Amino acid sequence: QKRWEKVAVDLRSYADRRSSESRAAEALVKSAILYESLFETTNEKTKLQAARQALEDLIKRYPKHPLVDDALIRLGDLFLNKMGDQSKAISIYQEVLYGYRDSDMFEAARLKLDSLKRKPRDFSRAFDAAELDPSRWRVILDPGHGGDDLGAVGVGGLLEKDVALDIAIRLGKLLDSEQVAVMLTRTRDEFVPLLSRTQLANDAKGDLFVSIHVNSSENGKLRGIETYYLDNADDAASKKLAERENESIAMSGMESDLQFMLSDLIQNAKIDESIRLANVVQRSLVKIDLGEGNSVVNLGVKRAPFFVLVGAHMPCILTELFFINNPTEGQLLAQDDVREALAEQLAGGIKAYLDSHERRPRP
Repeated sequence: QKRWEKVAVDLRSYADRRSSESRAAEALVKSAILYESLFETTNEKTKLQAARQALEDLIKRYPKHPLVDDALIRLGDLFLNKMGDQSKAISIYQEVLYGYRDSDMFEAARLKLDSLKRKPRDFSRAFDAAELDPSRWRVILDPGHGGDDLGAVGVGGLLEKDVALDIAIRLGKLLDSEQVAVMLTRTRDEFVPLLSRTQLANDAKGDLFVSIHVNSSENGKLRGIETYYLDNADDAASKKLAERENESIAMSGMESDLQFMLSDLIQNAKIDESIRLANVVQRSLVKIDLGEGNSVVNLGVKRAPFFVLVGAHMPCILTELFFINNPTEGQLLAQDDVREALAEQLAGGIKAYLDSHERRPRP
């Protein structure tokens, strides 16, 4: 922790000394992220104020910098989730919505404003966090990809983004029937930035985060199901898969390093539970009954640096449900009964994990 405090201080000092707008702006937003994460672990208000000040300085000093929209969203989140000032947060989100229509944060601002309207919804749409019963477990389901981000393309033009959304909606219905509250990070064919997905989960105070994907291979011959937790990859195939799933986010090496600093501060506290969740879910998934002649290849539980899992304040996993460009598994993924069966096995694994834990009172 002391190490990251020094990094945050050094970044802030660097920003104040630099004449280069680009470097100074990057240093300010990174120091803000670190200070916010330090507040999460220490609950020291000075860390929160330092995060706020860094973001406000960036917005004021460099109003035309590409990071301003990101800084505004993060500042709005600070006011909403850490300072309890909803009206200020709404004002900031609206500034992004109306002033940054072409930015990658536009959709995040729209989703956040939409969630604050507190309209009743069914689980084929994202639940408003404020409406979730505090006595129920909260599971955040993340259908991979969406919008212009197609994900993998499979047999007959089948798209990963469509399969993932369909399975997530089916899974949501099953969990809801088990008295588990559900929120989806996307509810239709739309693009949601990767790092906004875990932020939405954190905003909703989720208990688990499950990202749903389907796999692909270069030659179309690989088969099987695998489940991942967040860590540096220990094999080339996992690293390559993470690179493919991370394609929708453009990050420099420094930004990547910063995200894993945050992982060290926050997610490491949850890594044991993430591994446990991954194992329980994987065991359930590979028991799927596909009928005679269709066996399941168990590719096991693995680790990889998926950006969509970075920064989650809860146990989080990413599932890869068959290979969409394998002739056999691609055809299976196109079938409603197979998608329903996958949703059932996911629900069984998630429920088994939750049943093994005592429900704690929600703050």
